[in-house]
Parts: sequence; C-alpha cells; structure tokens
Amino acid sequence: VRDGQMIQICGLITGVQSKTTKRDGNLWAIATIEDISGSTDVLFFPQTYQKYSQDLVTDEIVSVRGRVRIRDEEASLYAQEMTLPDISQVSNGPLNIYISANRLTEDIAEQLRDILGSSPGQSEVRMHLRGSKGVTIVQLGDDLRVNRGSGLAGQLKTLLGLHCLEKRK
Repeated sequence: VRDGQMIQICGLITGVQSKTTKRDGNLWAIATIEDISGSTDVLFFPQTYQKYSQDLVTDEIVSVRGRVRIRDEEASLYAQEMTLPDISQVSNGPLNIYISANRLTEDIAEQLRDILGSSPGQSEVRMHLRGSKGVTIVQLGDDLRVNRGSGLAGQLKTLLGLHCLEKRK
C-alpha cells in the first residue's frame, strides 16, 4: 500500500485505546484490527469516533474504509467509515457457553439473560455447567436464540470470563 491510498479492511477488533485530543479534549481511539494475515492500528479521530464509538468493541468483526498513513515505515489506517458485516449466517450451529455451575448465581443468570435477549437471532444457546459430578448441558429456550455476529462474544466474555466460549478439559 502507498501513503494516502484509500483501502478497506475487515477483521476482528482485538483492542481499543480511548484517547483525548490535547487541543480541545475531544475523544478519539486507536483500534487494533486483526485478520489471518496480521494486525493493524486503525485511528478513529473525533468526528469518526463519535459516529462509530458504540461499535468499537473488542471481539467485534468490522469492515473499515480509510486512508493509509505511513510514518517511519509503519502503516496505520485513518478510518473514515466503519460497518458491521452481517455474519449471522456464517455459523448456524449452537452457541456453547461454558461456566462453572457454582459461578452461575441469580445475579449472573439475570445479566446473562439480558445480554442474550439484546442479540436476538437464529442460533440456539447451550450452557455447559461444570460441577463436581461432571458437566450438565442445558439447552436454553427459543426466546433466547441469538445473533452471534452482534458483539455478543465480547459481552459474554466480560460477564463470564475470557474462556466462557471455549471447551476446557
């Protein structure tokens, strides 16, 4: 790529650093976006940040269009537009959530219901509850089917821990 070139990238947001401008205190951010070929920093300056800040969330899949800037042989992207691709059809299988049974308190269950309810879709949800006598799998009701491409993974990891979507031995 060349300095000043307009490009579009797609990938997973793996980090977001919020900043404030020195001159007027406006918010802006640096988002790290990864795909299978590597990662790059994408800068969202105040006007663009204000427009897309609600979607700048770790574990969100995004498509960003912007202008390349090369300084000291390091390339970064100055975002101009961002969209959330519809990946709901990518994985039609169930969403599996893994959690220790003793961690699933009434408060956690209520927060989990709120998170799942805020992302309605077609994917079934299965809870894998680890206890002293093994694992119990609970299929949640049809009213809690989810859209897996709506930032749901980040919200679940915040509530239940980083490994709640991974089967552990």
